[in-house]
Amino acid sequence: PESLKKELELSSNTYALLLSNYENLRISQTLESYGANIIEAAIIPESPIKPNKRLFLIVSLLIGLVLGAGIVILKEYLDNTIKNSDDAEKYYGLKVISQVVYNKAMNVKQRELVSLKDPNSLTHESIKELRTNIGYFNVDKKIKIIGITSAMLEEGKSFLSANLAAALAQSGLKILLLNADFRKPVLHKYFNHRNRSGITTVLTGYTKLSDGIESTVVENMDFLPSGPIPPNPSELLESEAMGISLEDVSKRYDYIIVDTSPIVPVTDFIVLAKKLDAIIVVSRVRFVTKAIAKEAALKLAVFGRKVLGIVLNGVIRKGSYYYYYK
Repeated sequence: PESLKKELELSSNTYALLLSNYENLRISQTLESYGANIIEAAIIPESPIKPNKRLFLIVSLLIGLVLGAGIVILKEYLDNTIKNSDDAEKYYGLKVISQVVYNKAMNVKQRELVSLKDPNSLTHESIKELRTNIGYFNVDKKIKIIGITSAMLEEGKSFLSANLAAALAQSGLKILLLNADFRKPVLHKYFNHRNRSGITTVLTGYTKLSDGIESTVVENMDFLPSGPIPPNPSELLESEAMGISLEDVSKRYDYIIVDTSPIVPVTDFIVLAKKLDAIIVVSRVRFVTKAIAKEAALKLAVFGRKVLGIVLNGVIRKGSYYYYYK
C-alpha cells in the first residue's frame, strides 16, 4: 500500500541519518583518545627562511671564481701570440739575447730616452744589459752597423734603437743613430726634430751627409733623421749612395744603430739588411702571433749568423722573477 511505502522511505532516511551521526560520534571519540596535543605554541619567525643570504653569497662567489678561472684558462689556450722567451726561440728560431723590462711604476712612455728620465729604472738596466751582450758578439768579428727591426709595427724597435744608442754613448763610445725606416719614421720625435731633412735628402743629393747629421742631448751620440718620406723607399735603401753613406759614417763612429722597417709588411728591411753588420730583432710579448713570427723567421734565415738574436720587449719584472706583459 502507498502508506507503507512512505513509512519505509521515512524509516530508511531516519536510519541513514542515525548512521551518519553514529560515525561522527566514533570519529569524535577517536580524536579525543588519540588526537594531537599542543606541546609548544607557534612563534612567528623574525627573519625569513628563504633566501639564505650567506649561503647564496658563498655559492655565488664559488661560481664566480670557477667561471673566472675558466675564462682565463680558455683565453690562455686560445692565445697564439709570442708570450715568453721559449715561444720566441721556438718560432723565430733565434736565441733571446735580452729582455727589456716594462716598469709600471716608472710609467715609461714611447719616444722617451729612459737614460735621461730615470737612469736607475729597470728599463734602463735591461737596455744596459743588452749593451753588454753586444760587446760579447763583437769579440769574433767587428760589428759596427747594427740594424734594429721587428716582425710588425709597434713592437718597440724605434724605442730600443734610441735607448740602445744612448746607452752605448754613455759608455764612452761615439754613436750615430740613423733612422732608415722610410715608411713610418718616428725617431725624430725623440729629439723634437721636424724631419725636413735627413738620409733621404742626402741620398737624393739635396743635402750633404755632414750637414744632415745633428748632435743630441746625449753626449757622444749624433742623430741622422730619415728626412721626408720618399715615393721609392726600397730603391733608395738599395742604392749605391746608401752603401757609400754607411761606409762613410762607419769610419767616424764606433757604432751606427739603424732603425729599419719591419720585416713582414714590406721588403725595405731585406734590401737594407745586406748592408748591415748585424741585426737585432725586437719582439713585443703578447703582440705578434706565432704565424707571423714564423714568416719573419723565414725571411731572416737568409742572413744566417748576421742575426744576433731576439730582444723581448714589454716584459714585466717583479722581484727576481719575470712576468710577461699582457
